Amino acid sequence: MPFYEAWHLLGSRPERVLNPVEPKYTPTDSCYYRTVMSQIRVPDYIIAICKTLTEAGHSCFVVGGAVRDSLLDRPLYDYDLASSAFPDEVIALFSHCIETGKDFGTVTVIIDKQSVEITTFRTEDTYSDSRHPDKVAFGASINEDLTRRDFSINAIAYDPLTKTLLDPLNGQKDLSRSLIRAIGEPHKRFSEDSLRLFRACRFSATLGFEIEDKTWKGMCELSATLPLPALERVHTEMTKLLHADFCAIGLKYASDCGLLNHSFGLTLSAAQMNAVRILEPRVRWAKLLSFSDSPQQQLDSHRFSRADSRMIKKLWERDFDYEKASFDVKDLALSGADLQAMGFEGIEIGEKQRLLLTVVLRNQLLNEKSILETFLRA
Repeated sequence: MPFYEAWHLLGSRPERVLNPVEPKYTPTDSCYYRTVMSQIRVPDYIIAICKTLTEAGHSCFVVGGAVRDSLLDRPLYDYDLASSAFPDEVIALFSHCIETGKDFGTVTVIIDKQSVEITTFRTEDTYSDSRHPDKVAFGASINEDLTRRDFSINAIAYDPLTKTLLDPLNGQKDLSRSLIRAIGEPHKRFSEDSLRLFRACRFSATLGFEIEDKTWKGMCELSATLPLPALERVHTEMTKLLHADFCAIGLKYASDCGLLNHSFGLTLSAAQMNAVRILEPRVRWAKLLSFSDSPQQQLDSHRFSRADSRMIKKLWERDFDYEKASFDVKDLALSGADLQAMGFEGIEIGEKQRLLLTVVLRNQLLNEKSILETFLRA
């Protein structure tokens, strides 16, 4: 499997699976409902939302990454809720709501200066565009809602009021085995939304997890044939992958299944993956694109911001040295006003600034006002 081959890039090779963070407890095979006392960290504003919905006769669960990362004792950044309440019922219960995806059952509630997405339990129809379901049906059970999700580790629900964990798809077992497993039939799951191919690689990079054999086989068979997701969605997933602690593993999976070739025209060698991995995260995009036959074309087509595009170009020009790439004429010890005081005028000031920038980038110790003045007078 690519997982094992990738580990030598990180300087170690486990006999089976190396989980960088052990789950807080090892689940049993029968982990359908389980009462936990302090495993899941839930802030007061989430409990307040759950109480409001429950008192109105609805059920409400914390779902997704917050549950997964709590069980792995990883940092938590946001919370998503799933509820039996329909969107209009949620809106009626909370004073400040944003209809972020009402047609698909999602309403964002603003509470205590925090934004929380609440999505109605739902089932989904076919995905003609490999991104959005053609039809969603509200009124499903929490079990049905969990079954529509991408991977078992993301299909665990937690009721913070009763401290009950709901895990009908054995996500905890996969967490304990450091395994990414698609729910149900992988071909169906990936065909529904091709972004899930990128998410599998990203979770592998973030968590250091192996991709389960059947899931991996489905990825290899579909990566080159499914329509690519919207480029901004690809960009978001790849940025998370490249900033992850185990990015070499994610890149290995993405390259070996053909996903990088399909989306970026790239097939990476082990040496190239390692070259990306050893750099600080903010430089990795530039290094990855540099391996393309047409780096500039890839940069132009993949939805980078103007500022990021400029930085990547500078990194290419300045040997992937972030300090040099982020250094500009405004950082010179000799300002435009200083140059004017020395007698330079108009476009000549810009020319001298560019000359000084070239000098300082070769040796930043020269960036002192007196040294730069002496250089220009020589």
